[in-house]
Amino acid sequence: MSRLFWPVALITVATMAALSFQFGITTDEYTQQRYGELLWSYYRSAFVDRSALEYRDLYLYGGLFELTCAAAERLSPFFAYDTRHLVNSVVGGVGIVYAARLATRLGGIRAGFLALMFLLLSPVYFAHCMNNPKDIPFATACVSALYYLSEVEPRYPFLSISTAAKITLAIAAAINIRAAGLLLVFYFVVRMTAGVLLDSAAREPRRLIIVGATMMAMVVASVLLGTVFWPWALQRPFVRPFEALRVLGHFPNPVPVVFAGAAMRATDIPRSYALTMLAITTPLPVLAGAAAAFACWLQIPRERRLAYAIVCLSVVFPLVTVMLARSPLYDGVRHLLFLYPSLVVLSAVSWSLASTGLQRHRVLRWLLLGGAALAMLDPIFFHLRNHPNQNSYFNWFVGGPRGAFERYDMDYWGNCEKQAVAWVRSRAHGTDERIRVSATDRYLKKGVQADVERFDDLVYVKERSDADFHIEVLRQKPGIIARRLREGGIVHTVSVDGVPLCLVKKGGAGAAR
Repeated sequence: MSRLFWPVALITVATMAALSFQFGITTDEYTQQRYGELLWSYYRSAFVDRSALEYRDLYLYGGLFELTCAAAERLSPFFAYDTRHLVNSVVGGVGIVYAARLATRLGGIRAGFLALMFLLLSPVYFAHCMNNPKDIPFATACVSALYYLSEVEPRYPFLSISTAAKITLAIAAAINIRAAGLLLVFYFVVRMTAGVLLDSAAREPRRLIIVGATMMAMVVASVLLGTVFWPWALQRPFVRPFEALRVLGHFPNPVPVVFAGAAMRATDIPRSYALTMLAITTPLPVLAGAAAAFACWLQIPRERRLAYAIVCLSVVFPLVTVMLARSPLYDGVRHLLFLYPSLVVLSAVSWSLASTGLQRHRVLRWLLLGGAALAMLDPIFFHLRNHPNQNSYFNWFVGGPRGAFERYDMDYWGNCEKQAVAWVRSRAHGTDERIRVSATDRYLKKGVQADVERFDDLVYVKERSDADFHIEVLRQKPGIIARRLREGGIVHTVSVDGVPLCLVKKGGAGAAR
Protein backbone atom coordinates (compact mmCIF):
# COMPACT_ATOMS: atom_id res chain seq x y z
CA MET A 1 0.00 0.00 0.00
CA SER A 2 2.85 2.38 0.79
CA ARG A 3 4.19 1.90 -2.75
CA LEU A 4 1.04 3.46 -4.12
CA PHE A 5 1.41 6.68 -2.13
CA TRP A 6 3.65 8.68 -4.45
CA PRO A 7 1.91 7.63 -7.69
CA VAL A 8 -1.43 8.62 -6.12
CA ALA A 9 0.09 11.88 -4.85
CA LEU A 10 1.44 12.78 -8.30
CA ILE A 11 -1.89 11.95 -9.95
CA THR A 12 -3.63 14.12 -7.37
CA VAL A 13 -1.47 17.18 -8.08
CA ALA A 14 -1.65 16.67 -11.86
CA THR A 15 -5.45 16.31 -11.79
CA MET A 16 -5.85 19.44 -9.68
CA ALA A 17 -3.61 21.35 -12.09
CA ALA A 18 -5.75 20.28 -15.05
CA LEU A 19 -8.99 21.23 -13.31
CA SER A 20 -7.70 24.66 -12.24
CA PHE A 21 -8.45 26.14 -15.68
CA GLN A 22 -12.18 25.75 -15.02
CA PHE A 23 -12.32 28.09 -12.01
CA GLY A 24 -13.15 31.77 -12.11
CA ILE A 25 -11.29 34.92 -11.18
CA THR A 26 -12.04 35.80 -7.57
CA THR A 27 -12.72 39.30 -6.34
CA ASP A 28 -9.35 39.50 -4.55
CA GLU A 29 -7.21 38.35 -7.44
CA TYR A 30 -6.94 41.64 -9.28
CA THR A 31 -5.28 43.34 -6.31
CA GLN A 32 -3.17 40.26 -5.59
CA GLN A 33 -1.98 40.15 -9.19
CA ARG A 34 -1.17 43.85 -9.07
CA TYR A 35 0.78 43.36 -5.85
CA GLY A 36 2.80 40.66 -7.59
CA GLU A 37 3.66 43.07 -10.40
CA LEU A 38 4.78 45.70 -7.92
CA LEU A 39 6.91 43.14 -6.10
CA TRP A 40 8.48 42.13 -9.38
CA SER A 41 9.34 45.78 -10.07
CA TYR A 42 10.76 46.20 -6.57
CA TYR A 43 13.25 43.36 -6.92
CA ARG A 44 14.00 43.94 -10.60
CA SER A 45 14.80 47.60 -9.91
CA ALA A 46 17.19 46.55 -7.13
CA PHE A 47 14.82 47.97 -4.49
CA VAL A 48 14.44 51.37 -6.19
CA ASP A 49 10.73 51.07 -7.09
CA ARG A 50 9.12 51.01 -3.66
CA SER A 51 5.46 51.02 -4.73
CA ALA A 52 4.93 47.57 -3.20
CA LEU A 53 5.68 48.99 0.26
CA GLU A 54 2.51 51.08 0.26
CA TYR A 55 0.07 49.28 -2.03
CA ARG A 56 -3.36 49.28 -0.37
CA ASP A 57 -3.23 46.97 2.68
CA LEU A 58 -1.31 44.24 0.87
CA TYR A 59 2.02 45.53 2.11
CA LEU A 60 1.01 43.84 5.38
CA TYR A 61 1.28 40.46 3.61
CA GLY A 62 4.37 38.64 2.47
CA GLY A 63 4.84 38.41 -1.29
CA LEU A 64 6.35 34.97 -1.85
CA PHE A 65 3.36 33.50 -3.67
CA GLU A 66 2.53 36.67 -5.61
CA LEU A 67 6.13 37.00 -6.76
CA THR A 68 6.09 33.35 -7.84
CA CYS A 69 2.93 33.99 -9.87
CA ALA A 70 4.45 37.11 -11.44
CA ALA A 71 7.43 35.05 -12.58
CA ALA A 72 5.18 32.23 -13.83
CA GLU A 73 3.05 34.68 -15.84
CA ARG A 74 6.16 35.75 -17.75
CA LEU A 75 7.03 32.16 -18.67
CA SER A 76 3.57 30.68 -19.21
CA PRO A 77 1.76 30.55 -22.58
CA PHE A 78 -1.59 30.75 -20.77
CA PHE A 79 -3.83 33.65 -19.82
CA ALA A 80 -2.40 35.41 -16.73
CA TYR A 81 -5.16 34.34 -14.36
CA ASP A 82 -5.19 30.80 -15.70
CA THR A 83 -1.48 30.70 -14.91
CA ARG A 84 -2.16 31.95 -11.40
CA HIS A 85 -4.79 29.25 -10.90
CA LEU A 86 -2.39 26.62 -12.21
CA VAL A 87 0.27 27.66 -9.72
CA ASN A 88 -2.35 27.91 -6.96
CA SER A 89 -3.62 24.39 -7.62
CA VAL A 90 -0.14 22.87 -7.64
CA VAL A 91 0.70 24.58 -4.35
CA GLY A 92 -2.62 23.39 -2.92
CA GLY A 93 -1.94 19.86 -4.15
CA VAL A 94 1.49 19.88 -2.54
CA GLY A 95 -0.17 20.91 0.72
CA ILE A 96 -2.57 17.97 0.48
CA VAL A 97 0.38 15.62 -0.05
CA TYR A 98 2.17 17.07 2.99
CA ALA A 99 -0.97 16.58 5.08
CA ALA A 100 -1.12 12.95 3.93
CA ARG A 101 2.55 12.48 4.83
CA LEU A 102 1.95 13.98 8.27
CA ALA A 103 -1.03 11.67 8.84
CA THR A 104 1.10 8.71 7.72
CA ARG A 105 3.82 9.62 10.19
CA LEU A 106 1.34 9.88 13.05
CA GLY A 107 -1.10 7.09 12.23
CA GLY A 108 0.27 4.90 9.45
CA ILE A 109 -0.27 4.63 5.72
CA ARG A 110 -4.03 4.08 6.06
CA ALA A 111 -4.33 7.41 7.87
CA GLY A 112 -2.24 9.01 5.12
CA PHE A 113 -4.58 7.86 2.37
CA LEU A 114 -7.60 8.92 4.42
CA ALA A 115 -6.15 12.41 4.91
CA LEU A 116 -5.49 12.74 1.19
CA MET A 117 -9.02 11.63 0.31
CA PHE A 118 -10.65 13.76 3.01
CA LEU A 119 -8.93 16.89 1.70
CA LEU A 120 -9.73 16.12 -1.93
CA LEU A 121 -13.36 15.44 -1.02
CA SER A 122 -13.74 18.55 1.14
CA PRO A 123 -15.47 20.75 -1.45
CA VAL A 124 -14.67 24.12 0.11
CA TYR A 125 -10.97 23.37 0.65
CA PHE A 126 -10.64 21.81 -2.81
CA ALA A 127 -12.20 24.87 -4.45
CA HIS A 128 -9.96 27.27 -2.57
CA CYS A 129 -6.93 25.32 -3.79
CA MET A 130 -7.74 26.53 -7.29
CA ASN A 131 -7.92 30.30 -6.89
CA ASN A 132 -7.20 31.43 -3.34
CA PRO A 133 -3.79 33.15 -3.47
CA LYS A 134 -3.73 34.18 0.19
CA ASP A 135 -4.87 31.28 2.29
CA ILE A 136 -3.99 28.10 0.37
CA PRO A 137 -0.26 28.87 -0.09
CA PHE A 138 -0.17 29.73 3.60
CA ALA A 139 -1.96 26.49 4.52
CA THR A 140 0.58 24.53 2.47
CA ALA A 141 3.51 26.25 4.18
CA CYS A 142 1.96 25.57 7.60
CA VAL A 143 1.29 21.88 7.07
CA SER A 144 4.75 21.37 5.59
CA ALA A 145 6.27 23.03 8.68
CA LEU A 146 4.16 20.79 10.93
CA TYR A 147 5.37 17.76 8.99
CA TYR A 148 9.00 18.72 9.53
CA LEU A 149 8.28 19.47 13.19
CA SER A 150 7.04 15.87 13.45
CA GLU A 151 10.58 14.79 12.52
CA VAL A 152 11.97 16.26 15.74
CA GLU A 153 13.24 13.33 17.80
CA PRO A 154 11.90 12.81 21.36
CA ARG A 155 15.41 12.80 22.88
CA TYR A 156 18.54 14.91 22.72
CA PRO A 157 19.88 16.24 20.34
CA PHE A 158 16.29 16.41 18.93
CA LEU A 159 17.30 17.92 15.59
CA SER A 160 19.53 16.85 12.76
CA ILE A 161 21.02 19.60 10.59
CA SER A 162 18.68 18.57 7.78
CA THR A 163 15.56 18.71 9.95
CA ALA A 164 16.57 22.07 11.43
CA ALA A 165 17.05 23.51 7.95
CA LYS A 166 13.69 22.18 6.72
CA ILE A 167 11.82 23.57 9.72
CA THR A 168 13.50 26.96 9.35
CA LEU A 169 12.76 27.23 5.62
CA ALA A 170 9.15 26.08 6.00
CA ILE A 171 8.47 28.63 8.75
CA ALA A 172 10.20 31.34 6.68
CA ALA A 173 8.02 30.45 3.68
CA ALA A 174 4.89 30.79 5.82
CA ILE A 175 5.93 34.21 7.17
CA ASN A 176 6.70 35.30 3.60
CA ILE A 177 3.02 34.69 2.82
CA ARG A 178 1.19 35.81 5.98
CA ALA A 179 2.35 37.25 9.27
CA ALA A 180 0.44 34.46 11.03
CA GLY A 181 3.39 32.25 10.08
CA LEU A 182 4.83 33.50 13.37
CA LEU A 183 2.48 30.98 15.02
CA LEU A 184 4.78 28.28 13.69
CA VAL A 185 7.64 29.83 15.64
CA PHE A 186 5.49 29.44 18.76
CA TYR A 187 4.72 25.79 17.92
CA PHE A 188 8.41 25.11 17.38
CA VAL A 189 9.36 26.63 20.73
CA VAL A 190 6.61 24.66 22.48
CA ARG A 191 7.77 21.43 20.85
CA MET A 192 11.41 21.91 21.77
CA THR A 193 10.61 23.06 25.32
CA ALA A 194 8.40 20.02 25.88
CA GLY A 195 11.15 17.79 24.56
CA VAL A 196 13.66 19.22 27.01
CA LEU A 197 11.24 18.89 29.94
CA LEU A 198 10.56 15.24 29.12
CA ASP A 199 14.20 14.27 28.51
CA SER A 200 16.28 14.57 31.67
CA ALA A 201 19.51 14.03 29.72
CA ALA A 202 18.80 17.17 27.70
CA ARG A 203 18.73 19.28 30.87
CA GLU A 204 22.42 18.76 31.53
CA PRO A 205 23.85 22.33 31.44
CA ARG A 206 26.06 21.93 28.38
CA ARG A 207 23.33 20.25 26.37
CA LEU A 208 20.76 22.78 27.51
CA ILE A 209 22.96 25.60 26.23
CA ILE A 210 23.33 23.83 22.86
CA VAL A 211 19.59 23.28 22.55
CA GLY A 212 18.83 26.88 23.55
CA ALA A 213 21.39 28.28 21.11
CA THR A 214 20.02 26.09 18.31
CA MET A 215 16.47 27.21 19.00
CA MET A 216 17.49 30.86 19.10
CA ALA A 217 19.42 30.57 15.83
CA MET A 218 16.48 28.88 14.12
CA VAL A 219 13.97 31.44 15.34
CA VAL A 220 16.16 34.35 14.23
CA ALA A 221 16.83 32.73 10.85
CA SER A 222 13.13 31.94 10.34
CA VAL A 223 12.02 35.51 11.02
CA LEU A 224 14.85 37.06 9.02
CA LEU A 225 14.35 34.77 6.01
CA GLY A 226 10.62 35.28 6.41
CA THR A 227 10.97 38.87 5.23
CA VAL A 228 13.13 38.25 2.15
CA PHE A 229 10.06 38.33 -0.11
CA TRP A 230 8.14 40.86 2.00
CA PRO A 231 9.53 44.34 1.18
CA TRP A 232 7.66 46.28 3.87
CA ALA A 233 8.74 43.91 6.64
CA LEU A 234 12.25 43.66 5.22
CA GLN A 235 12.85 47.25 6.30
CA ARG A 236 12.58 46.18 9.98
CA PRO A 237 12.55 42.36 9.95
CA PHE A 238 12.30 41.80 13.70
CA VAL A 239 9.57 44.38 14.29
CA ARG A 240 7.23 44.65 11.34
CA PRO A 241 6.11 40.98 11.04
CA PHE A 242 4.82 41.23 14.62
CA GLU A 243 3.25 44.61 13.88
CA ALA A 244 1.45 43.14 10.84
CA LEU A 245 0.20 40.21 12.92
CA ARG A 246 -1.23 42.62 15.48
CA VAL A 247 -2.88 44.87 12.89
CA LEU A 248 -4.37 42.06 10.82
CA GLY A 249 -5.69 40.32 13.91
CA HIS A 250 -7.91 43.33 14.59
CA PHE A 251 -8.18 44.79 11.11
CA PRO A 252 -11.20 47.15 11.00
CA ASN A 253 -12.55 45.84 7.71
CA PRO A 254 -16.33 46.48 7.51
CA VAL A 255 -16.95 43.74 4.92
CA PRO A 256 -20.66 42.80 4.86
CA VAL A 257 -21.40 39.33 6.20
CA VAL A 258 -24.56 37.22 6.20
CA PHE A 259 -24.54 34.89 9.19
CA ALA A 260 -27.47 32.81 10.46
CA GLY A 261 -29.85 34.88 8.37
CA ALA A 262 -28.68 38.24 9.75
CA ALA A 263 -26.73 40.91 7.87
CA MET A 264 -23.77 42.35 9.78
CA ARG A 265 -20.25 43.68 9.39
CA ALA A 266 -17.15 41.53 9.79
CA THR A 267 -16.22 43.65 12.79
CA ASP A 268 -19.51 42.71 14.48
CA ILE A 269 -19.60 38.93 14.04
CA PRO A 270 -20.32 36.81 17.14
CA ARG A 271 -17.61 34.68 18.72
CA SER A 272 -19.35 31.59 17.38
CA TYR A 273 -18.78 32.62 13.74
CA ALA A 274 -15.58 30.66 13.07
CA LEU A 275 -16.68 27.48 14.83
CA THR A 276 -20.12 27.59 13.22
CA MET A 277 -18.81 28.13 9.70
CA LEU A 278 -16.29 25.34 10.15
CA ALA A 279 -19.03 23.01 11.41
CA ILE A 280 -21.45 23.65 8.53
CA THR A 281 -18.96 23.58 5.62
CA THR A 282 -16.94 20.49 6.57
CA PRO A 283 -17.99 16.94 5.58
CA LEU A 284 -19.51 15.23 8.60
CA PRO A 285 -17.08 12.26 8.76
CA VAL A 286 -14.18 14.72 8.92
CA LEU A 287 -15.86 16.52 11.81
CA ALA A 288 -16.60 13.25 13.61
CA GLY A 289 -13.02 12.04 13.33
CA ALA A 290 -11.63 15.40 14.49
CA ALA A 291 -13.99 15.41 17.48
CA ALA A 292 -12.54 12.05 18.56
CA ALA A 293 -8.94 13.19 18.12
CA PHE A 294 -8.23 14.00 21.75
CA ALA A 295 -9.48 10.57 22.83
CA CYS A 296 -6.81 9.00 20.60
CA TRP A 297 -3.88 10.44 22.52
CA LEU A 298 -2.91 7.24 24.35
CA GLN A 299 -3.18 5.14 21.20
CA ILE A 300 -0.50 7.17 19.43
CA PRO A 301 3.00 5.60 19.69
CA ARG A 302 4.86 7.24 22.56
CA GLU A 303 7.59 8.68 20.34
CA ARG A 304 4.97 10.46 18.20
CA ARG A 305 2.74 11.87 20.95
CA LEU A 306 4.46 15.24 21.10
CA ALA A 307 4.12 15.64 17.33
CA TYR A 308 0.45 14.71 17.61
CA ALA A 309 -0.01 17.24 20.41
CA ILE A 310 1.51 20.00 18.24
CA VAL A 311 -0.95 19.19 15.46
CA CYS A 312 -3.78 19.44 18.00
CA LEU A 313 -2.37 22.77 19.16
CA SER A 314 -2.25 24.03 15.56
CA VAL A 315 -6.03 23.57 15.34
CA VAL A 316 -7.15 24.64 18.79
CA PHE A 317 -4.89 27.64 19.40
CA PRO A 318 -5.81 29.76 16.32
CA LEU A 319 -9.48 28.86 16.62
CA VAL A 320 -9.71 29.79 20.29
CA THR A 321 -7.62 32.93 19.77
CA VAL A 322 -9.82 34.40 17.04
CA MET A 323 -12.94 33.53 19.01
CA LEU A 324 -11.73 35.16 22.22
CA ALA A 325 -10.31 38.19 20.44
CA ARG A 326 -13.38 38.49 18.19
CA SER A 327 -11.10 39.02 15.23
CA PRO A 328 -12.96 40.30 12.15
CA LEU A 329 -13.67 37.32 9.87
CA TYR A 330 -15.67 36.99 6.68
CA ASP A 331 -15.99 34.71 3.64
CA GLY A 332 -16.70 31.66 5.77
CA VAL A 333 -13.61 29.86 7.05
CA ARG A 334 -11.31 31.38 4.44
CA HIS A 335 -8.99 33.08 6.93
CA LEU A 336 -8.67 29.87 8.97
CA LEU A 337 -8.08 27.46 6.10
CA PHE A 338 -4.52 27.02 7.32
CA LEU A 339 -5.77 24.93 10.24
CA TYR A 340 -7.97 22.71 8.05
CA PRO A 341 -5.20 20.32 6.90
CA SER A 342 -4.32 19.75 10.58
CA LEU A 343 -7.98 19.10 11.36
CA VAL A 344 -8.11 16.54 8.56
CA VAL A 345 -4.90 14.88 9.74
CA LEU A 346 -6.36 14.42 13.21
CA SER A 347 -9.59 13.09 11.73
CA ALA A 348 -7.78 10.62 9.46
CA VAL A 349 -5.68 9.33 12.34
CA SER A 350 -8.81 8.90 14.48
CA TRP A 351 -10.61 6.89 11.79
CA SER A 352 -7.55 4.75 11.15
CA LEU A 353 -7.16 3.97 14.85
CA ALA A 354 -10.89 3.23 15.16
CA SER A 355 -10.67 0.79 12.26
CA THR A 356 -7.72 -0.98 13.86
CA GLY A 357 -9.23 -1.00 17.35
CA LEU A 358 -12.47 -2.59 16.16
CA GLN A 359 -10.91 -5.46 14.23
CA ARG A 360 -12.27 -7.96 16.76
CA HIS A 361 -15.74 -6.45 16.54
CA ARG A 362 -16.43 -6.86 12.86
CA VAL A 363 -20.09 -5.94 12.90
CA LEU A 364 -19.51 -2.73 14.84
CA ARG A 365 -16.49 -1.95 12.69
CA TRP A 366 -18.38 -2.28 9.42
CA LEU A 367 -21.33 -0.35 10.77
CA LEU A 368 -19.05 2.51 11.79
CA LEU A 369 -16.99 2.57 8.61
CA GLY A 370 -20.02 2.00 6.43
CA GLY A 371 -21.82 4.91 8.03
CA ALA A 372 -18.80 7.15 7.43
CA ALA A 373 -18.59 6.05 3.80
CA LEU A 374 -22.29 6.76 3.27
CA ALA A 375 -21.91 10.20 4.86
CA MET A 376 -19.02 10.97 2.49
CA LEU A 377 -21.34 10.42 -0.47
CA ASP A 378 -22.82 13.86 0.20
CA PRO A 379 -19.63 15.84 -0.56
CA ILE A 380 -18.69 13.40 -3.34
CA PHE A 381 -21.96 13.92 -5.21
CA PHE A 382 -21.79 17.65 -4.52
CA HIS A 383 -18.38 17.69 -6.24
CA LEU A 384 -19.77 15.89 -9.26
CA ARG A 385 -22.99 17.91 -9.54
CA ASN A 386 -21.61 21.37 -8.93
CA HIS A 387 -18.08 21.56 -10.27
CA PRO A 388 -16.51 24.16 -10.37
CA ASN A 389 -18.60 25.84 -7.64
CA GLN A 390 -17.51 23.62 -4.76
CA ASN A 391 -16.82 26.69 -2.62
CA SER A 392 -20.59 26.93 -1.98
CA TYR A 393 -20.82 23.58 -0.18
CA PHE A 394 -22.80 23.29 3.05
CA ASN A 395 -23.38 20.03 4.90
CA TRP A 396 -26.51 18.42 6.35
CA PHE A 397 -26.34 20.50 9.54
CA VAL A 398 -28.00 23.36 7.66
CA GLY A 399 -29.74 21.35 4.96
CA GLY A 400 -27.09 21.83 2.27
CA PRO A 401 -26.96 24.88 -0.03
CA ARG A 402 -30.77 25.15 -0.06
CA GLY A 403 -30.86 25.49 3.72
CA ALA A 404 -27.94 27.93 3.70
CA PHE A 405 -29.32 30.19 0.95
CA GLU A 406 -30.00 33.72 2.26
CA ARG A 407 -28.77 32.61 5.68
CA TYR A 408 -25.03 32.47 4.88
CA ASP A 409 -22.75 33.88 2.20
CA MET A 410 -22.62 31.51 -0.78
CA ASP A 411 -20.20 32.39 -3.61
CA TYR A 412 -18.52 35.17 -1.64
CA TRP A 413 -15.59 35.38 -4.09
CA GLY A 414 -17.43 35.41 -7.41
CA ASN A 415 -15.92 32.17 -8.72
CA CYS A 416 -19.08 31.72 -10.81
CA GLU A 417 -18.19 34.68 -13.05
CA LYS A 418 -16.30 32.43 -15.45
CA GLN A 419 -19.40 30.35 -16.20
CA ALA A 420 -21.47 33.49 -16.64
CA VAL A 421 -18.94 34.94 -19.12
CA ALA A 422 -18.82 31.61 -20.98
CA TRP A 423 -22.60 31.65 -21.36
CA VAL A 424 -22.55 35.23 -22.64
CA ARG A 425 -19.82 34.34 -25.10
CA SER A 426 -21.93 31.48 -26.44
CA ARG A 427 -24.43 34.17 -27.54
CA ALA A 428 -21.78 35.64 -29.85
CA HIS A 429 -21.74 32.63 -32.18
CA GLY A 430 -23.06 33.46 -35.62
CA THR A 431 -22.65 37.22 -35.33
CA ASP A 432 -19.85 39.63 -36.21
CA GLU A 433 -20.81 42.13 -33.54
CA ARG A 434 -18.96 42.25 -30.25
CA ILE A 435 -21.16 41.59 -27.23
CA ARG A 436 -20.99 44.26 -24.56
CA VAL A 437 -20.82 43.01 -20.96
CA SER A 438 -21.07 44.82 -17.62
CA ALA A 439 -20.91 43.51 -14.07
CA THR A 440 -21.79 44.29 -10.48
CA ASP A 441 -19.32 47.00 -9.59
CA ARG A 442 -18.37 46.01 -6.07
CA TYR A 443 -17.83 42.27 -6.27
CA LEU A 444 -17.36 41.15 -9.86
CA LYS A 445 -16.14 44.08 -11.88
CA LYS A 446 -12.43 43.38 -12.14
CA GLY A 447 -12.75 39.62 -12.56
CA VAL A 448 -15.40 39.87 -15.27
CA GLN A 449 -13.47 42.63 -17.02
CA ALA A 450 -10.30 40.54 -17.10
CA ASP A 451 -12.19 37.48 -18.33
CA VAL A 452 -14.09 39.45 -20.99
CA GLU A 453 -11.07 41.29 -22.36
CA ARG A 454 -9.29 38.05 -23.25
CA PHE A 455 -11.85 37.41 -26.00
CA ASP A 456 -12.13 39.35 -29.27
CA ASP A 457 -15.89 38.83 -29.51
CA LEU A 458 -16.64 40.45 -26.13
CA VAL A 459 -16.09 43.95 -24.80
CA TYR A 460 -16.41 45.17 -21.23
CA VAL A 461 -18.43 48.32 -20.52
CA LYS A 462 -18.79 50.08 -17.20
CA GLU A 463 -22.50 50.84 -17.25
CA ARG A 464 -25.35 48.35 -17.46
CA SER A 465 -27.22 50.79 -19.67
CA ASP A 466 -24.51 50.39 -22.32
CA ALA A 467 -24.34 46.59 -22.08
CA ASP A 468 -26.04 43.74 -23.89
CA PHE A 469 -25.66 41.54 -20.80
CA HIS A 470 -25.10 42.35 -17.15
CA ILE A 471 -23.52 39.84 -14.72
CA GLU A 472 -24.47 40.03 -11.08
CA VAL A 473 -23.27 37.92 -8.14
CA LEU A 474 -25.83 37.31 -5.40
CA ARG A 475 -23.82 38.49 -2.45
CA GLN A 476 -26.15 40.90 -0.68
CA LYS A 477 -28.44 41.08 2.29
CA PRO A 478 -31.20 38.43 2.21
CA GLY A 479 -33.94 40.94 1.36
CA ILE A 480 -31.90 42.42 -1.48
CA ILE A 481 -31.23 38.95 -2.93
CA ALA A 482 -34.96 38.25 -3.00
CA ARG A 483 -35.54 41.56 -4.79
CA ARG A 484 -32.82 40.84 -7.35
CA LEU A 485 -34.46 37.51 -8.14
CA ARG A 486 -37.88 39.14 -8.59
CA GLU A 487 -36.55 41.70 -11.03
CA GLY A 488 -37.10 41.00 -14.69
CA GLY A 489 -34.52 40.44 -17.39
CA ILE A 490 -32.83 37.31 -16.04
CA VAL A 491 -31.69 35.23 -19.01
CA HIS A 492 -29.29 32.79 -17.34
CA THR A 493 -28.48 31.62 -13.82
CA VAL A 494 -25.38 29.90 -12.43
CA SER A 495 -26.52 27.65 -9.58
CA VAL A 496 -25.52 24.93 -7.12
CA ASP A 497 -28.17 22.37 -6.28
CA GLY A 498 -30.80 24.75 -7.59
CA VAL A 499 -29.58 27.68 -5.50
CA PRO A 500 -28.64 30.73 -7.63
CA LEU A 501 -25.15 32.14 -7.24
CA CYS A 502 -24.90 34.47 -10.19
CA LEU A 503 -27.37 36.05 -12.62
CA VAL A 504 -26.97 37.10 -16.21
CA LYS A 505 -29.48 39.83 -17.01
CA LYS A 506 -30.37 41.82 -20.08
CA GLY A 507 -28.42 45.03 -20.39
CA GLY A 508 -29.88 48.32 -21.45
CA ALA A 509 -28.33 48.35 -24.91
CA GLY A 510 -30.45 45.73 -26.66
CA ALA A 511 -32.39 42.50 -26.51
CA ALA A 512 -30.85 39.23 -25.33
CA ARG A 513 -29.29 37.24 -28.12
